[in-house]
Amino acid sequence: MFKGRKEQKIIQLIKEFFKEVEATLPELSRMLDDYINHDKQFKDEAYQVHIHENKADQMRRNVMAKLYEGALLPFYREDYVVLTIIGDQIANLAERVASFLVLTRPEIPDFMEVGLREMMASTCDTFEPFKKMLDCGFEKCPQLQLLFQEIESREQKVDRLQWDLIKAVFKSDLPLARKIYLKEFIDKIAAISDQIEDVGERLEIIYTKRPI
Repeated sequence: MFKGRKEQKIIQLIKEFFKEVEATLPELSRMLDDYINHDKQFKDEAYQVHIHENKADQMRRNVMAKLYEGALLPFYREDYVVLTIIGDQIANLAERVASFLVLTRPEIPDFMEVGLREMMASTCDTFEPFKKMLDCGFEKCPQLQLLFQEIESREQKVDRLQWDLIKAVFKSDLPLARKIYLKEFIDKIAAISDQIEDVGERLEIIYTKRPI
């Protein structure tokens, strides 16, 4: 199936890649918290999100280069290519939220603050069971389905928070243009957990192809 040391090298590179992807999330969470608190530190944290996203890009290209060199059999190679591409989208989405805040500086109504913080925390939490899936080392994992179900459960929590926030926005007395603008911001955050779920699903597919 694999080629000994090349297998281990690819697995290690992918794990390091996802550590860099994950690093965008707590930085984004701190950034959002500081932005809501009117702390200018949020701009530095936005830059850190960008740095981690850029490093993830570089590491993704490194994984791809190793795969093109024939590190895995062709039957499995496509799965790892797709995994890294859609995994990189997690970091990309985090950077888009950071850029949205820095460039457009939305005014966050008081009634949104708690919900936004909870939504961002739940987004970070969604990544935790995915990390445990990665820790299985791309071998058969008896807890695989439970871990993916946990990803789904946490993503659904983000969806509920997204729904509640958007509902609150459109029930408020804010001008329609500002409501639409805030909805876009909420949707950008929610898209991160959606992408984590997609990556978890792809990893689940990879595991199911492993021989018993």
